[in-house]
Amino acid sequence: MQRDAAERTVTGRLEPWCRGGVLDTVSLRRALVDAGVLRLESGRYRLTAGADGAA
Repeated sequence: MQRDAAERTVTGRLEPWCRGGVLDTVSLRRALVDAGVLRLESGRYRLTAGADGAA
């Protein structure tokens, strides 16, 4: 994923992980924000430093 993405893009990326699973895309996205993997800033989602393996 790009470093900065719209909600629609993030949701589209998460959909395959949610098919047939326990969490829907909204719940998974919220969990990723709560865990510090994603950050919501000015209506855009960003990977936090180190979340993609980069320093």
